[in-house]
Amino acid sequence: MTYTYKLARRLARLRNVPALLLPILAACSAGQPTDISPSNSPGDASAEGPVALNPREVTLEGTQHVLFRAFESLIPGSNQVTSIEWTATGGTINGDGSYAPTSTGSFKVIGRRKGNPQNQPDTSTVVVVPPQPSLASIIISPFNVTVAGGLQQQFTAIGHLSDGTEVSIGVDWTATGGTIDGGGLYTAGLTSGTYKVIAKHVTTGLADTAVVTIPAATLQSITLTPSSVSLSPGTGRQFSVAGRMSDGTTTSNVPVAYTATGGSISVSGYYTAGSTGGTYRVVATAQGGKADSSTVSITSSTSTSGSVWFTADFESGAWPSNTIFEQCVPGRIKVYSNSSKPSGAPSARRGSYFVGYTVLDTDTSPCTPTSNPRASGYRQLFRPGDEMWEGFSVYIPTGFPSVPHFFMFEEDYGAPFNSPPPNGIWLQNFDGTGNKFYITGNYDGSAKTVQRVWSTKIVTGVWHDFVVHKRFATDKSGWLEVWFDGQQVTFSDGSTRLTNQQTMLTGATSANFSLMQYRSAGMFPVSSYPNGLTVYFDEARVGTTRDVVDVSSTLLASSVRLP
Repeated sequence: MTYTYKLARRLARLRNVPALLLPILAACSAGQPTDISPSNSPGDASAEGPVALNPREVTLEGTQHVLFRAFESLIPGSNQVTSIEWTATGGTINGDGSYAPTSTGSFKVIGRRKGNPQNQPDTSTVVVVPPQPSLASIIISPFNVTVAGGLQQQFTAIGHLSDGTEVSIGVDWTATGGTIDGGGLYTAGLTSGTYKVIAKHVTTGLADTAVVTIPAATLQSITLTPSSVSLSPGTGRQFSVAGRMSDGTTTSNVPVAYTATGGSISVSGYYTAGSTGGTYRVVATAQGGKADSSTVSITSSTSTSGSVWFTADFESGAWPSNTIFEQCVPGRIKVYSNSSKPSGAPSARRGSYFVGYTVLDTDTSPCTPTSNPRASGYRQLFRPGDEMWEGFSVYIPTGFPSVPHFFMFEEDYGAPFNSPPPNGIWLQNFDGTGNKFYITGNYDGSAKTVQRVWSTKIVTGVWHDFVVHKRFATDKSGWLEVWFDGQQVTFSDGSTRLTNQQTMLTGATSANFSLMQYRSAGMFPVSSYPNGLTVYFDEARVGTTRDVVDVSSTLLASSVRLP
């Protein structure tokens, strides 16, 4: 593959998504990952408090192994914590953090300090893909980047087959001028200059190189946002940091340590309010002692538990009562069990049951409301002013074809049904580089248009978890936060909370929570796809706090409350 061709592929990948926001699609180390700082010193300075796992996300290929470690914070050079209780949702992990896959799929590795069951755990994501022995090339992204000394940059590596198809792969990372972990996270050293990051494919040995420039600019200050927030007991808010450099530029890639009073805060900055009302602080501290703080006001309450408005985990073998269905033929939306399911279907994300949505290109009006193929199951739940949490898991089967036009699978939508939904979750090969999940927002009520505000490459054949936190509004007072596979997404504007959002149609008095398959007509004709296309869902919930909707939570409630 020529350099010119590889450059064209890189530019095509960067056309729609900023390099700093590209999702991690492949990264790993065949052995022990490179230290995130040469000054790391193992030890447990305290038996209390959270830990930060490393690597945060990693893709393994075949039987490739990786070593996980725990540190006191995300700041490079923080002390390693060695007394860790390790667990994993798939594969095996030893007491020293060494992880070995046993099957393909998407899994979680959880680490918690030993000695106190109240210590907050941290979670990393592992995606295991099959071996790729027939690669034509691999490409690193970003391929040329500037990273200030002591700050960080996430690198990813993608494999290309001879026909140009992209595939997820496992690589070994090496670097000069700084350090790089097993997940491709590079930490710049303090000496300015031009350096290299190299990814080498573990199966074929193919490699690619990116260029890193470390400037003389240094971090001058950090700003913590939001600067103030008011929360009810048990609710939460994501905090983030921006850094100002000595050359006047700003960056969001500043590793910090978070501390808080009045509640708990994760190593990545998610604060959960405690049960006692009052005024408290969140503090972020970067290397060199540069810090900023925010104010948290917790309102008094006699209850800290969230309520569940809707649960569809299918463990009864059916949908919850009062669910409304739109399907051209009975059975297009069908609940399956682990012991009775079609070929190519997964096992349940959790428990024994899940649901499949099968749609043919002929599933159109008059048996559905539109001229585009559609099947939908929904409940009317939301009203203007509601602040709600939603969670669900989706599975895109292996071998799923490229989707050239729109394909929506979740929306919050209601009357007057006169424009696209203000927010939706979709899949599409919109840039010619492979199918991606994406989210729409920035709804313009006058023009009735939306914009793509986040996207990530789809790994097929594994369950993916979405958690959505939003304020419903018919004006610009709404906002949106999203977590994908346990990690909060960063939107195209660089924020983790998309504000100034109209999240309901103008004039709407309610909106539905809908899981669906709604796609552009003509993409998959019955002559070529006589059995249609199927996607699968599980663990769908709507509630008032994150802990009652997030599938990774151990506090999921089972009750259903009608609004």
